[in-house]
Amino acid sequence: MTPNEELLIEAFMRHCFSCPLDDDAEIDFERECIGYREHGCKECILKHIENLR
Repeated sequence: MTPNEELLIEAFMRHCFSCPLDDDAEIDFERECIGYREHGCKECILKHIENLR
């Protein structure tokens, strides 16, 4: 993760109360999601960053 990506995801974590990804973001939330702000959440958001457009 680059420093700029880290800053972007940290901003999401500070300003969003729940995962910024939509329910239709091609993510199986029951199997893939580990919980918002849990260890690994940043990597998941980075992996699916295209779905935030």
